Amino acid sequence: IGVVSYLLINFYFTRIQANKAAILAFTMNRGGDMLMSIGFFAIFALFGTFNYSQIFTLVPYMNELAISIIALLLLGGALAKSANIPLHSWLPGSMDALLHAATLVTAGIYLLLRSSPLLEYSPDALLVIVIIGSSTAFFAGTCGLLGNDLKRIIAFSTISQLGYMMMAIGLSQYNVALMHTVNHAFFV
Repeated sequence: IGVVSYLLINFYFTRIQANKAAILAFTMNRGGDMLMSIGFFAIFALFGTFNYSQIFTLVPYMNELAISIIALLLLGGALAKSANIPLHSWLPGSMDALLHAATLVTAGIYLLLRSSPLLEYSPDALLVIVIIGSSTAFFAGTCGLLGNDLKRIIAFSTISQLGYMMMAIGLSQYNVALMHTVNHAFFV
């Protein structure tokens, strides 16, 4: 997703703003990819497989601290992909460069939804997700209200909605987060 988003954002490569936005998005996504990769390696080290059904069967018998570390590593990757605080700064510039870059942001939400059985055994990670989601929704909503550039307002609206989705995941309301994701896809 990172290379594709870089190319989409930098489509108008003669614009300096598009170049800066593409580099920022690429850098943020690479940081998230590193955290997510470490999380995947930790999953394999702990469970010995990448098969979701086997992992979710073994989760109740594993150490809660190890599950929390894995969940937080996956969360770091999801935060970068879904432009939540503190890794939200790449999306407004990307929307200035190319509006369709915002369609890629639901990948982080999908990662957390798919990992929901793992998250259920980490109350610490769920608390962090609620705090990040609610602060993202409030902060981005406020920035959108105070903005005067239409594309940036749409970007902050998207970030705010992603914060609501993240908050629903943290509250273990996965059906609500999925429904909001589908509804937001029709809106965008």
